Amino acid sequence: MSIKNAIGSIFNGKKTSNGPSGSVSNINIYWKGALHSIPGFEIDGDTHDVIIPFTNHGAGLSFLKDQNKKEIIDSITVSDPFKIDLIAPELPMAVNTGEKVDIHIKIKNPDYNYSGPLTIKFGSASNAEIHLELQKVVLNAKGKSIKVSESGEVKRIGKGDIFESSVQMLRAFKKGDAITSVSVNKPFLFVRSEPELPFSIESDSSFIVIFYIKAPDFDYAGSLELNIM
Repeated sequence: MSIKNAIGSIFNGKKTSNGPSGSVSNINIYWKGALHSIPGFEIDGDTHDVIIPFTNHGAGLSFLKDQNKKEIIDSITVSDPFKIDLIAPELPMAVNTGEKVDIHIKIKNPDYNYSGPLTIKFGSASNAEIHLELQKVVLNAKGKSIKVSESGEVKRIGKGDIFESSVQMLRAFKKGDAITSVSVNKPFLFVRSEPELPFSIESDSSFIVIFYIKAPDFDYAGSLELNIM
């Protein structure tokens, strides 16, 4: 099922009390290896109400004999520094083919001023997991290879799911440099970046870019290489 078929528009609720301010530049929604980005909102209060219309159109299921496929959503998470206060209907929820469910999510805003993206991940136990071990992240740019991380990050994620890699671009670039293309080593696939391509380095003190990468559908241990021009 395409996430563009599954996820509809977003409606933002009113503030519930005075609190920190700022803005969410965009909301990234993950579902079974697909990423859909929608406009964000102004942070104004302690919590924010989001309603996401989720429709199971059964797209891509024509090769199956059983067209009455249920999609099971058994987890919803949000990226730091946000937290979930309430989800309705309660999880797990089943969505039959052709059925629409309005998913209400009350999100706790950070307790300090924040500007940046928000990620909402929908999870399903039916999506088999892989073991992913990123021994290092390498930035290839301007004829040089720079190790930007050697933390040995280990995680279990769904086959073909999308994960994020944040990189301090000043390790290889300077203010004013233009970034026009990004590719990654196999078996990964580059999905998009935040900010989106093309963009320029706008600061000489710190400029962090979030790269959204699609994982393989098998276990992997090795490096992630970002080829940037």
